[in-house]
Amino acid sequence: MEKELEINGAVAKPLSLSLDELRDSYTPYSVETSFSNGKQIVSATFHGARLWDVLASAQVTADPAADAKLRVMARAKDGFRCIIHWHEFDPTVTDRLVLIAYEQDGEPLNSGGGPLRLVVPGDAQGQRYLRGLAQITVLTQEANEE
Repeated sequence: MEKELEINGAVAKPLSLSLDELRDSYTPYSVETSFSNGKQIVSATFHGARLWDVLASAQVTADPAADAKLRVMARAKDGFRCIIHWHEFDPTVTDRLVLIAYEQDGEPLNSGGGPLRLVVPGDAQGQRYLRGLAQITVLTQEANEE
């Protein structure tokens, strides 16, 4: 079983998850959103695991109340990276569902380098709709971005 996603950084239990493990181990969520793909506005429904739930199972060791710079860095298989600040997906702060998606409009995600995609609703330019998602690293105030 090929591992598609690595979770590391400021976590007690680093994870290495296959697509099947992601589907079977986490409650599925759906989000309807629109974003620019550089050529046009795309409207789609994504289905996947909530980023919050996956990070909870990795047991984040940093305290969001004490670390104002707590964030996650997502990295695609092609090396592209983006940052999401903790408060953008913390359900105690916002109702935004940031997903690790494995379906778009009812179809599996297979293009763009892999079967996973980071989906950050509200990012109108689509800069953080990361195709080919391969790694999520929890960064603390002291951590340097690679």
